[in-house]
Amino acid sequence: MIKKLKIKLIAICLLAVGIVLSIIVSTSYIAAMLNITRTTDNIINYIHNNGDIIIIHDSSLNADEDDTLKETRYFIVKTYDVAKPDEIQVSNTSINNNRVKFLSNRVLNQKLFNRGYIDGYRYRMYDIVENDKKIGDVMIFIDCNRQIFNIRFMLVSATIISLLSMLTIFSLLRVFANKILKPIIDAHEKQKKFITNASHELKTPLTVITANNELLEMEYGENEYTKTISKQITKLTSMTNTLVTLSKIDEMNTLEDMSDFNIGDAAYDTVNIYTKIINKEFTYEIDENIMFFGNEKLIRDLFTILLDNARKYSTSYIKFSVNKSKGKIHIICENDAPNLEKGNLNHFAERFYRADESRVTIKDGSGVGLSLAKDIIEIHHGSMKIYSPDGEKCIINIYL
Repeated sequence: MIKKLKIKLIAICLLAVGIVLSIIVSTSYIAAMLNITRTTDNIINYIHNNGDIIIIHDSSLNADEDDTLKETRYFIVKTYDVAKPDEIQVSNTSINNNRVKFLSNRVLNQKLFNRGYIDGYRYRMYDIVENDKKIGDVMIFIDCNRQIFNIRFMLVSATIISLLSMLTIFSLLRVFANKILKPIIDAHEKQKKFITNASHELKTPLTVITANNELLEMEYGENEYTKTISKQITKLTSMTNTLVTLSKIDEMNTLEDMSDFNIGDAAYDTVNIYTKIINKEFTYEIDENIMFFGNEKLIRDLFTILLDNARKYSTSYIKFSVNKSKGKIHIICENDAPNLEKGNLNHFAERFYRADESRVTIKDGSGVGLSLAKDIIEIHHGSMKIYSPDGEKCIINIYL
């Protein structure tokens, strides 16, 4: 349990840090790209409004804008016949003409938006209008490759720094996880010690009470009172054993006493016992020769818990099946039970949960049976779903 808690703590912390760093890096990248787009669009508008040649040292520009324009590599393409993309006019460029034609033809032929990025160039397309009629297009391309390279370099650097930061945090969490979880570890150890000591302490009085009850039955015969005592001794003994099992399962990091065994035979053995004590309609379907690798004792305990739970709460029938489906062991235990909630009933597997608190003394049990079943299933890396499709029957669906 503690090992799982440490893994969850480290995973949640790393996930939170990863999300924060991803948001920071992504936001920085988007902000930088938006800044390039805004600056480049301003330059394109200036070029369009002032003709084909940028006027350096324009009195309307401040020093920073003047320097930006001096460093700008751009070209302008005019075309008057879309059907003849080769007949274009190019001005103000030191860029290779083949490159210019390639980029302009891609924008025209692919019918891209009137503004955007293509191969590291920011472009915008304007209409050439004469006598209120469009006679062609003018496209202005600004070379943004250097700026985009710098931003991508920043992105790669930030990503590497983020990964190194997460690796550092992971190392620190591994070192300090025990200190962070110390209060929980201490509480868990005290709980485990209490359960172990209590189980040992209860065994002696239970043995004495059982012996005295048997003596009373031998001397005065079995009666209502000795039957009640015997029933409560059985209930308390079962509860004590279940709590000890729960405590042991909590400490299982891996399955102990694992082996290949026939899970069908284990199911048949349990069913044969319950066919003698279930006084309701009981049907079952178990495939033969289903081999499974796991703890055979725990799997047998699982079958016992399922059938015992169904026996206690069913009113007229119980259905039980074990088969292999898609490479997994599929176990279904179904019984009718009145006044259930429709839908998901997984909360039935919470420890000490009782569906109807007013009936706790009517039904035998301690509310830990399905919780123990859930722990056994999780140890075997399986899954369990408890649900009621109509509020009148309970279905436990298990995959191992």
